[in-house]
Amino acid sequence: MLFFVKAPAWEIFVILLLPYVLSFFILSMPQDSSIPLFYLKTMILLGIWVYLSWLYSIGSLIHERYSEFVKPPIKRFRFCMTYNFVYSFCFIFGIIPFEILMPFHLVDFVTMIYSLYFISKLIITVGKKRKVKVQDYVGTLMFAWLYFIGIWFIQPRINRLFLSNDT
Repeated sequence: MLFFVKAPAWEIFVILLLPYVLSFFILSMPQDSSIPLFYLKTMILLGIWVYLSWLYSIGSLIHERYSEFVKPPIKRFRFCMTYNFVYSFCFIFGIIPFEILMPFHLVDFVTMIYSLYFISKLIITVGKKRKVKVQDYVGTLMFAWLYFIGIWFIQPRINRLFLSNDT
């Protein structure tokens, strides 16, 4: 997990992008069997899980390192992230029947928004060392949601938070 908070932005970007690039190669394979479909689903799931792992490591490690300064509800965050991991697996591989999928999908959306809110608020609170308002962290929340762009803005902040304590 320390890799995700100490790595430069370009490494995280490559790791986040790699499963999706590999899925394009899988799509170019002959579609005569179900094996390419399984690999495609696996690559998409891997891409989602890398993103969720990045978010989880940011939230957990910042909370762990700065727990005396901020006391956010980490159990709720961990529950939301666990739900996101499990739901993404069930959704990608079709474990949940399509007829009853919508309630689970809505819960996943709410837990994802909460996780992004938690991380964004935590990053800005620790960075500014004071209580923050919504307008202080809404930009970070949007960057975390649009992570292929946001990684270039969020990861340097995370690196500064962890490298400042290491020296």
